[in-house]
Amino acid sequence: MDNYEQAIKGVEFASKILQIRTPEVRFFTNEEINNRGVNALYKDQDNIISFNEQWLKIVNNIEVQVACFHESRHAFQYEVVNEIYRGDLQIDLKTTELWKREYSNYKSILNRNENEYLIQDI
Repeated sequence: MDNYEQAIKGVEFASKILQIRTPEVRFFTNEEINNRGVNALYKDQDNIISFNEQWLKIVNNIEVQVACFHESRHAFQYEVVNEIYRGDLQIDLKTTELWKREYSNYKSILNRNENEYLIQDI
């Protein structure tokens, strides 16, 4: 199975575990994003996880799976924060409120300081 198939299957598997709507999987090539070291992105309003094709060509399948679960967790958080989660996993109120605050003031790696991005819980 190549890394493209791994990305699709990994998102499907992570979504099943998290009991969320399975995000659509897409692939992109963007030199600026690649230069920032971004391997995948979750676009919440459209429920899409996009993978960097340049990154997919050079990594092993374990790294692809890590990205699948990381981005699927963002999809899970989005559903919880927006009260559309229909699974049976329980998230405590304190965590939900933290996620809501961080979603409303999200620090993207694309346009912010990397340290601010890395210390977020979301």
